[in-house]
Amino acid sequence: DVEEILQNPDKFLSIEGAGPERMTPVAGTGMLVWSDGEQHRRSRKICLPSFAPKNINKLAPKLQERIDDLIDGFADKGEIDLMQEFALPVTSSMIAHLIGLPVERAPEILEWGFAIIATFGGDDESYQKGLWSLGKIGEFLAQVGPERVQRLQQGEELYDAVTHLLTATDDNGDRFSPEEAVVAV
Repeated sequence: DVEEILQNPDKFLSIEGAGPERMTPVAGTGMLVWSDGEQHRRSRKICLPSFAPKNINKLAPKLQERIDDLIDGFADKGEIDLMQEFALPVTSSMIAHLIGLPVERAPEILEWGFAIIATFGGDDESYQKGLWSLGKIGEFLAQVGPERVQRLQQGEELYDAVTHLLTATDDNGDRFSPEEAVVAV
């Protein structure tokens, strides 16, 4: 069943997202996993440079350092909650590095992500918190985006996903709109 759903995008549309509470697609076209057909291909084309090996490989030393620090912090405890004390901190800190945030802001990333995921079947309060989180991501992009684009234009090599999402183009030379960039991050 899953294979049939994944292989039949004309029959099983993704544009409204998952869950019983459907979301209104960005600009009516959807983004990434919430899109179909040409819009999905366009989103992938713009996002792919963010996850190219030359960018992701630069995270390996930071990832190893974070893993070592976490293990050093709990090695003498005897037991830990693997999800809370290891998996979530590793994941959120790598996402922070990927989008160009300091690791100290990793808890915010978790909060934003959990709030957005909760909108897929939650109540009105969860939906509102998810929208709040998207707003926080929008604030972050408005704050750092122009400065990163300028640094890139001045010849600095930047490997964070935000810079790529704001500067990469589709086959027509178009970039993500600010609303699309928020959803892509």
